[in-house]
Amino acid sequence: MSKLLYGIAVLGLGLLAPLSQADTDVEIKANIVNTSCQISVDNNGLVDLGTQGLDYFARDITAEDFYQGGSSFYIHIKECMPVSGREPSKLTVHFSPLSGSFAVGSAQIFANDAVDGAKNVGVVIFSVNDANNVFNVINTDGTPRSRYDVTAADYADSRYTFYARMQKIQSGQSIVSGAVKSSVLVSVYYE
Repeated sequence: MSKLLYGIAVLGLGLLAPLSQADTDVEIKANIVNTSCQISVDNNGLVDLGTQGLDYFARDITAEDFYQGGSSFYIHIKECMPVSGREPSKLTVHFSPLSGSFAVGSAQIFANDAVDGAKNVGVVIFSVNDANNVFNVINTDGTPRSRYDVTAADYADSRYTFYARMQKIQSGQSIVSGAVKSSVLVSVYYE
């Protein structure tokens, strides 16, 4: 028995000993600037897309197509500070999936986060701030598309209108009914 305990103790010590070790220095640099905005989403960030039947998805509607059956919402941006003493001229509203991943096969469709929810359905968001220039807020490569020219009055206090709707993800696959929920992070950048 003592040989067994001795063998276990030696094995335990062997596992605790480092196999190899190396050290290096890392230099980290950063700038801190007072350039933030206050942003808020109406209705405490809840956008209700209602209920749709399976026939809603029967048409060949893509993530680029503005289509009825969704809901508008507003993002209020105020108290943005000048950047390095210069007045900003561009504002970007960036929407990204809180989970970190878009729906499989598309960088424009937010995945359905409902665990036992609908299958092959996600959410798309459009900028409808200008009725003559309506577009999906995400480019096909996943980069933000919602960039706006701004004046001092715009970044001091403004409201931007967006529209969300459900979207079929894979056109050749069936949809399974259920709940749809997408959690989206909204970030505002200006320059």
